[in-house]
Amino acid sequence: MQELIGQIIEISNTGQFQIKVRCSQNLTVNAGQYFLIEFDPVEGRDPIRREVFLSSQLLPNEVVLYGKFFETATPGNKIKLYGPLGKGFQKPSGNKLVCVSLGLNLPILLSAASRYPNPQQKVVLASNHPIDTSLITENIEIRSMTELHELVDWCEDLLVEGMRDGDNIEKIMQIPSVKGINKQTQILIDSPMPCHGASDCGICKIKIWGQRYAICQDGPVIVMV
Repeated sequence: MQELIGQIIEISNTGQFQIKVRCSQNLTVNAGQYFLIEFDPVEGRDPIRREVFLSSQLLPNEVVLYGKFFETATPGNKIKLYGPLGKGFQKPSGNKLVCVSLGLNLPILLSAASRYPNPQQKVVLASNHPIDTSLITENIEIRSMTELHELVDWCEDLLVEGMRDGDNIEKIMQIPSVKGINKQTQILIDSPMPCHGASDCGICKIKIWGQRYAICQDGPVIVMV
């Protein structure tokens, strides 16, 4: 786990709280991995005071962090980052990609879809909430959630983001063709992580297809093949 010093360069609080950070060195982040953050770093502070933020990457030394609002997060302030931790989205394996947004982390989903440019790839987005069209590039087609079964049948890769406590993820996993041959499903599950990755509190555990996962260690992105 890397320990980095970063400087807040931009903050957005529309929908999901987002912090753009320029780090003291280059790093490699897969969209969906998480960082432990100290907004007012103090030497020798109890690590339990660190906050968990999901992430995506803009430039080699810039990341965007997604999490709960903090008043001490001010542009220009320095923060301490520990990470990246956990598992993020992997490179899609096919040319037919469906993204399904069920929670607050649509920007992370879109970052994963666009990280590996492929001129042959067709990207379709479905969401159960209003979409900020400023995030949508010309290569992404927006479709209705009512078409989800057909979209899952059509795709080769399925990328999903949602909250651990919602039942929408379970409903998607029950679609028969999700388990189709040559189909890769990746699920970003946003969950509280009180133990900060130690996997000893059980709060973030979830059961999918009869298998139990600890989001802090097995995720936040779980790959179902």
